[in-house]
Amino acid sequence: MHLFRRFRSPSARTRRSRTTRPLQFESLEERTVLSSDGLLDPTFGAAGFVSHDLGGIEWGQSIAVQTDGRIVVAGFQDPTRLAVARYEANGAVDTSFGVNGAFVITLATSAFSTSMALDSQGRILVAGMSTNAGKDDFTLLRLTPQGTLDTTFAVGGIARTNINGGFSSPQSLVIQQDGKILVTGLDRKSTRLNSSHVALSR
Repeated sequence: MHLFRRFRSPSARTRRSRTTRPLQFESLEERTVLSSDGLLDPTFGAAGFVSHDLGGIEWGQSIAVQTDGRIVVAGFQDPTRLAVARYEANGAVDTSFGVNGAFVITLATSAFSTSMALDSQGRILVAGMSTNAGKDDFTLLRLTPQGTLDTTFAVGGIARTNINGGFSSPQSLVIQQDGKILVTGLDRKSTRLNSSHVALSR
């Protein structure tokens, strides 16, 4: 995955005509940090790059930066496993997190994550989809700051919700001030895209 972190220089703030493009994450293998001039930041990883192979085909979907500067990336590995990895602010793999810097879990015949948030206690909430009995469920995991399933959350750290008995695919996750969790995405009665509806779960 290529991660681009841009810092605008003072002169760049006056260039209002430029279009800002959203960050795109492609796999969990490479991360890139750019300096304020748009050049690779040599203080991050090796000459601006971090390569982290989790042993399969990885895809990064979301990113969060902790208050201590450490970087959390959530995605999936192969078609069945959700993956979360953590890095130091300088790009080094945080080996104190999960197993050798990553948490990987097999959920179903198909699974992926789409969104992530950190709560006030540093716990990591990951929203994704997992297939259960031929249907796709909203799936929410909570990890401890150490990168293990928080078994005090839902059932063994995992909450699954199927909406209307169809194919449910979450897209975004927000934690309210009272700690309640909002997940929004799509729900379909069938595999046809034109049967999709907006879904919201709390």
